[in-house]
Amino acid sequence: MSFLHEAAHELVSVCIPSACVGCGRWDYSVCPLCAALSYSLLPQWELLDAGNVEYPLWELSDYSDPMRSIIVAAKHSSRLDLSEFLFDCGVNIGLSIAQSGMLSVGSDATSLWVVPAPASWKRRLFGQGITIHVARGVAAAVGGHSEVACCVRDACRLDPWVSSQAGKSSEQRRESRRGRMYMTEEVPRGVGVIGVDDVVASGGTMNEMFRVFERSWVAGACIARSRQ
Repeated sequence: MSFLHEAAHELVSVCIPSACVGCGRWDYSVCPLCAALSYSLLPQWELLDAGNVEYPLWELSDYSDPMRSIIVAAKHSSRLDLSEFLFDCGVNIGLSIAQSGMLSVGSDATSLWVVPAPASWKRRLFGQGITIHVARGVAAAVGGHSEVACCVRDACRLDPWVSSQAGKSSEQRRESRRGRMYMTEEVPRGVGVIGVDDVVASGGTMNEMFRVFERSWVAGACIARSRQ
């Protein structure tokens, strides 16, 4: 079976020449320059407005090409496995969080949960969630470069009837997520939460995660920030 899988992959490669999903360069799924975005960019943080309170949101990139094209491919391409790229993005963000000193300021958490933004039931069913890979990278870096124990906990869910965010205005995005998430397990006392998403635009998804985990919330993190 392994031989057949490899043969089929080679046949597809011959019949359909590959191009980098980020920049279109031929003969690469992700070319070296685009792959380097995962570890060469310097994450920044800003305060995200959650209504009556603000919290820090870490972001690796603007939501523009080539990063935008890579994220879209990670979500929708069944032929490409971009989990390593997503993991490396998470590691980059996690390193910045660990090295910033933010984890030792204003928090009494003795350990951390890194919680990926919940995927829709369809994506969960077909194993198409991508935030879990980013969350694993964040947890690996934070746990390896700080004194705080860190692990990934898939502890948040969307109501099953929630629709996709695609094609919606900022207000529609916020409204479609408002009150539509819930935690699947209580966060123990002394545990902080870092919420992770792939893209933050209106802030609807991240703010809803903040509502769910507010008492334990430490920070949000995302690969890309869209301000359109």
